Amino acid sequence: MNPIYFISALDGKILLHTKDEIVKRSANVDELAGVLVKHGTKNCIISSSVEFSDEDGFPDNDAMDIVEKAIDKAKEIRNKTKRAKS
Repeated sequence: MNPIYFISALDGKILLHTKDEIVKRSANVDELAGVLVKHGTKNCIISSSVEFSDEDGFPDNDAMDIVEKAIDKAKEIRNKTKRAKS
């Protein structure tokens, strides 16, 4: 499975990219977190389109908040999985 290496925003959605393709387009924190857990990340870059997301379909400029919540949720899921395996 290829890791997520780039995160961008477009048309009100967060896009999660591997080196080869966009694997998820969503504004749903749970969906994004699930893909982050499944693929993992490697030297991941967050595009300026996420920081200035009002230009990319996020009326409240809240794409970064969504990305941060998805990353936090992915970490939480990974930690629960590690604890369950111990």
